[in-house]
Amino acid sequence: EHEFATKKGPWIRGIFGAIDGVAVKILCPPASQTDRVKEFYNRKGFYALVCQGVCDARRRFLFMDARMEGSCPDSLAFGASLLGVRMEMNPPPLPFMLVGDAAYEAQQWMLTPWRGVTLPTDKDAFNFFQSSARIEIECAFGLLCRRWGILWRPLPAERLARTTRIVTACAKLHNWCIDHNDVEGPDQFDGRMLEPQVDLEPQDECEDLERSRPHRRARVREVNMLRA
Repeated sequence: EHEFATKKGPWIRGIFGAIDGVAVKILCPPASQTDRVKEFYNRKGFYALVCQGVCDARRRFLFMDARMEGSCPDSLAFGASLLGVRMEMNPPPLPFMLVGDAAYEAQQWMLTPWRGVTLPTDKDAFNFFQSSARIEIECAFGLLCRRWGILWRPLPAERLARTTRIVTACAKLHNWCIDHNDVEGPDQFDGRMLEPQVDLEPQDECEDLERSRPHRRARVREVNMLRA
């Protein structure tokens, strides 16, 4: 929280992490791995895993979950994650909170922007400072993709659990780099400029939050039953 306040100013206090979701491209998973192959197909036209990430003000990942199908909206993917379940059951005390985009449901511990294009001055100013804090997770995902060439092309999906671990390992190595003062990541390799071939795609927000809540809770129960 202190790092966010120091870096972003005292306008919104209590932020301890920024959250967002991206779609990590994968090859079409075989039917032997899942009976939900179609649900891995993202609306943007590729197979994917939905990755939920939370970062601090230094763009270090505090949490990473990359297990949900590519068609899953951010609100549902986060709700089914271990962190989402824990936050629902045992929310942090006020004023501590995450900051996320409009894909997430505003709660005591989840600060989201006001919706709409034409907003009064006070709400527009709030959205500006909220976005200023939220952008750290977008930058963190951008650095993650820039650092690791394995994310520049669709990941193999013969073993989905292994694919998930690859994404998590990249996030842990990303944190190690930042802890050792490699903040920006590499610019070139063997004299050639590094240009990612595949960008991480921002995940789509749920279009109907009210309808997504029971669906999300059902998926949370389903995921937890599979873990047991």
